[in-house]
This record gives sequence, C-alpha cells and structure tokens, in this order.
Amino acid sequence: MSQCVSISFFRYAGLTNRLWAFAQMALARSALEHVPDIGFWKLCGSGTGEGFTPIPNTGVYATLATWPDRQTAERGIRAPVFETFKTRSIENWTIFLKPQTAWGRWSGVAPFKVETRDNTRPSGA
Repeated sequence: MSQCVSISFFRYAGLTNRLWAFAQMALARSALEHVPDIGFWKLCGSGTGEGFTPIPNTGVYATLATWPDRQTAERGIRAPVFETFKTRSIENWTIFLKPQTAWGRWSGVAPFKVETRDNTRPSGA
C-alpha cells in the first residue's frame, strides 16, 4: 500500500460563489479535519498570470490532501465538504499522485511519504 496525494482544483464564477469560496479558506477547515482517513491537507489559493504571483485569482482554489492509498483517496474526495466545493464550482478536477521524492516540511510536517526502494545491484553486477 502506498500513499496517495490528491490535488483538487475548483473554478468558481460569479461574485457570490467567489466570495463563498474565499470564505471556505477558513470555514472548511473543520469539515476537512473530520474527513475519514484524510492525512495532511491544505487549502490553497491561486495567483493570476504566469506561475506564482502575489496577485490572487479569486476564481480558482485547490485542496491538497494525503491518503493511505488511491482507493481511500477516491472515496475521500466524495466526502460532503468536497461535494459542496464541486456543487458550487463551474469546473473541477482532481489529480492523484504518488510521491517519488520528498524533502522539507510544510507547516512543520513532512507530509509526503516515499516508499523506499532497494537500489542495490545484485552481487557480481
């Protein structure tokens, strides 16, 4: 069993939905803490223009989360909090990832678990 990381993107249209999405950056924390089997998670905003910029894009938000495995991740993103994000958005998509390398900490936590691989060569090789 290997860790699965999901990143879900949500695009919102209209002032009401954009304001709602912005408010979820604070209000959805409690709901995410109670999603079964979710590990580390972060609510993420986005920037406008190319790459990461300090000018916010109030129409696009993302949720990054770690899960014990892919099956759990697929079940987890059907939790009510994710479904509400989807219902309010005009576009959404999720990418499932398997960490290959990881270093550093995020909020004091090393969230990504990399499976150790045996990179030794057989004797005589």
